[in-house]
Amino acid sequence: MATLRQLLTFSIAVFIGFLGGAVFTQRHTADAAAPQTVRATRFELVDDSGKVLGAWGRESNGETALSFLGRDAKPLAAFGVDSGRKPFLTLSGSDGRMRAALRVGWGERAILAMSDEKWEHRVKLGFLASDAPSLEEETWGLVFTAPGRRILAGIGYGKDYTKGTLNGQISVRNSEGKTWRAP
Repeated sequence: MATLRQLLTFSIAVFIGFLGGAVFTQRHTADAAAPQTVRATRFELVDDSGKVLGAWGRESNGETALSFLGRDAKPLAAFGVDSGRKPFLTLSGSDGRMRAALRVGWGERAILAMSDEKWEHRVKLGFLASDAPSLEEETWGLVFTAPGRRILAGIGYGKDYTKGTLNGQISVRNSEGKTWRAP
């Protein structure tokens, strides 16, 4: 009887030990299989045939972006940070050329640019940086441009450095190159 009792006790101990080990292993295997961080240089979204529809990663121009591609693998939309670590949002036409862009640019100041298939930056709204911008510069406005970025019309304000005041201005250029300004 003692041998049967010892055998039963041993069997129960082995079973409970096996059960505890299985539960422990299952729990720790699940924890180990769920990584805390996933690292990669690029993620791609593909369709059923393997064609890339979008990507999230670093681009060849230094931008890190979430991009969506059109039928011809040309970019249609992108959201990310540029090589200077400033945010941007770009929308493009089916030809892959920019149609609208919102950027935080020089001095952390925003600019919205709109284009068409003929030329980029046809319309700009926001901070209008000079060729050599400074942190004191306060030139904001709405500008309409022609090819070569020649300004055709604009309204905005800028800083008069001699007086230290902000002044509004409106200007229109005609086809002969003559400009009307007020004030």
